[in-house]
Amino acid sequence: MNWKSLTIVVAAAIMLAGFWFYANRSSAVYERIMNKDGYEVHMLLEQISTEFDVQPEWIPKQDGEETKLNLVIANQYDTDIVLESISRWDRNIVVNIQGKHKLDRHSGQFLSNTVFNPDGSYSFTNGEKRWSVTSPAGEDLLKERYGNGDGPGDQSSISIDIKYLDQMKEGFHVRFSGYNAYHYRQTQQDHSLFWLIFSLFIVIALVKLYDSRSEQERHLGWKLIGYSILGGFTFSLNSLRIPLGFILYLMFLKKDKTNSDIKHKAALLGLLVYAMPFFVSIFSS
Repeated sequence: MNWKSLTIVVAAAIMLAGFWFYANRSSAVYERIMNKDGYEVHMLLEQISTEFDVQPEWIPKQDGEETKLNLVIANQYDTDIVLESISRWDRNIVVNIQGKHKLDRHSGQFLSNTVFNPDGSYSFTNGEKRWSVTSPAGEDLLKERYGNGDGPGDQSSISIDIKYLDQMKEGFHVRFSGYNAYHYRQTQQDHSLFWLIFSLFIVIALVKLYDSRSEQERHLGWKLIGYSILGGFTFSLNSLRIPLGFILYLMFLKKDKTNSDIKHKAALLGLLVYAMPFFVSIFSS
């Protein structure tokens, strides 16, 4: 294998590995868990709380200002509770926190402000009793005007009327009890690493076919890719998948004489891509 071919293989390996890691990053796993896409979820505990102190220098002095903090204030059930920011909007001091997960793609546990309902839907753990905000003197600051909200990605916020600024000038204490603890596990066998290796095998095979060409031919590399894509093209009839692309190759393109042997092998590689899910299902059952 010459250096150009080796460069292509290495670049393909890096791209495929990058795609695999991106598809299995913690946020992607969490999204699949929420959508019950190959995962099942069971609640462990309700109303788990976290507490932290807000320092006076973090409190914005003017409307429209925001103090970005991104401080990890707790770690529970493989979840970092992050104090993201404190802002001042429309005569309110707004405290924003978020749960950031470190999820294994197979199984584990996490905290969430979300309720996973039996019908597959989910909702937020609404209710102002989740929040407690007190001054250093122990005075409850959530007496009259306040607001709270939740957002995607386990974000939660509490709004405190600025009329309590005098009580907050030395900081204040926050307690949030809106998290539930869950255990999750993958219910479908994970073949993603196999498909990563198989995809790299296809790339290496195509490069080897190109290097073994018997005649010079313009755009041969792209033609081999096209033949392999055609060989793997399918047509679905009800639940039956027909290798229509390979049939079309045999009917119309097999007569191509220039580098016909490697083109035929490229089409067979596509047919292998078509057939591989059947083998995987057989051996994993």
